[in-house]
Amino acid sequence: MKISYMLNSVSITKSLAEWYIGAYALERLTDATIKGYKRNGRKKNKMWLEGTGFLTIILD
Repeated sequence: MKISYMLNSVSITKSLAEWYIGAYALERLTDATIKGYKRNGRKKNKMWLEGTGFLTIILD
């Protein structure tokens, strides 16, 4: 499963996302997206992060 990250509609790498919001936070948000995909089949999770903007995690 390929995981892509977007911040405010701009595609970013995993390492940049980890630097920007923190490795632990990114891991937790990615895990939540994968669990949500298994529950309801949604491959895209868009969330608001206070002070940084929208983070979108896309599963391919």
